[in-house]
Amino acid sequence: MKFRPYEDMRRALNLSSRLIVHEWSTAGVTGIPGYSTYVGNAAKAARFLKYGGYIGIGFAFAGTTNDIADACTKGREGECGNIAFKEYSKFAVTTAGGMAGGVYGGAAMMGICTGVGIATVGVGGVTCAAVGSMVGGYMGSTGAESIIKKVIEYYDN
Repeated sequence: MKFRPYEDMRRALNLSSRLIVHEWSTAGVTGIPGYSTYVGNAAKAARFLKYGGYIGIGFAFAGTTNDIADACTKGREGECGNIAFKEYSKFAVTTAGGMAGGVYGGAAMMGICTGVGIATVGVGGVTCAAVGSMVGGYMGSTGAESIIKKVIEYYDN
């Protein structure tokens, strides 16, 4: 049996969102107990992870800048521009790779965990997405780092 998409069915039955919600409330359907708390906690965790990521990027940038400053002050001033280009390129590419990997890893793990049923446990869904994001971020960052190293080696020779 083929069902039409929800929006088409809603229009075919001449139902508005307002009417549907009104019918729910007259039927005695109330909110889902604990749902707002769960959504609020998930939003807090997402904000925490987001700011933690920005702090991590800041530390990585500071470390890259420190490495460049160290290399440029130890008798290799002539190579300073070349070193800076290489290191900042590596930083940018690994950061972008880590971010992309984190997004795709988190989405993949949420799909897997939802399929298994872990997402219904509450904090398990957030934890599952966080683990997937970390693994995906690590894989994206290390993969991007190896690619940029190969590109730099190619242009150095």
